[in-house]
Amino acid sequence: MDNRKAMVVSIASDGREKVIKIDSNVDESHPKGGSGSSIPYGKQDAISEQHYLERRKNQFKDFYTRIIQELENSDQFIVMGPAEAKIGFERQIAEQPDLHAKLASVETVDSYSENEIKAIIRSFFASKPEQR
Repeated sequence: MDNRKAMVVSIASDGREKVIKIDSNVDESHPKGGSGSSIPYGKQDAISEQHYLERRKNQFKDFYTRIIQELENSDQFIVMGPAEAKIGFERQIAEQPDLHAKLASVETVDSYSENEIKAIIRSFFASKPEQR
């Protein structure tokens, strides 16, 4: 998981794998300065950074909600990622005690391919059979 996308990998007890990719749709643009008036020393329009930050926060909340919908039927899950998105997601699920109880671990990892992520997940849950 990162700020642009999340990958939900489900591994059933019979070994079947299901991969769902979720794009964040978070606005990556940054507000630029306002515009000046044609009148010297006139009023200037400013960009509201607070408006931009509030919109971005709501976009992340929507992103996390879509991930949570995919995780609701899981027995356990781990959250992996290189950046701050996993921390924000962990805060979001902390508000839902039933889902937070299913969180096995939060891991800091670099960007990996889909197959590498599947291998990490298999290895993690194979080493913890009592938590299945």
